[in-house]
Amino acid sequence: LFVVGCSSTHHRAPVEDRRAPAKSTSPSAADSRREVQSAAPAGTDNAGKPGYYTVRPQDTLVRIALDNGQNWKDLARWNGLDNPNLIAFSKHDQGDLMLVVCTLESYRPQQGQVFWDMPTLGLAWDDRFIAHDLVTDQCWTWGQNCFVQLRPLEQVAHIVHVPRD
Repeated sequence: LFVVGCSSTHHRAPVEDRRAPAKSTSPSAADSRREVQSAAPAGTDNAGKPGYYTVRPQDTLVRIALDNGQNWKDLARWNGLDNPNLIAFSKHDQGDLMLVVCTLESYRPQQGQVFWDMPTLGLAWDDRFIAHDLVTDQCWTWGQNCFVQLRPLEQVAHIVHVPRD
């Protein structure tokens, strides 16, 4: 008769706490450097405001969520994204409005609804506008929400110009 068994001491898997650190009343030098590095470029309306984040190169929705102690699904919902493989942003350029929607997927087509914060764009919630895609030279009528479909092997982004009257 043979009896075989296993015995081990209990070792817990390493866990990294990614929740936002508690703010102290006296910021350290490292905190000051971190704030300078994450500061938004001058001219952006919401830079530095609580609840806003400036996207940096190499950012992904999941990474932003992890670094800020959030669930990526909540972050997508709060930002009006129904597909986490799409990212949308806006920029005012010399009085004109530029809207960009890109896919983060390398091969598979992606589609979804994009929800624009119209007052941030300088528009009323119910405004409609002509969206001229500078990549394909196509035009659409867009509003607060619009459907987009991108095929990475053909077109990875819509770069849309919205001229000001």
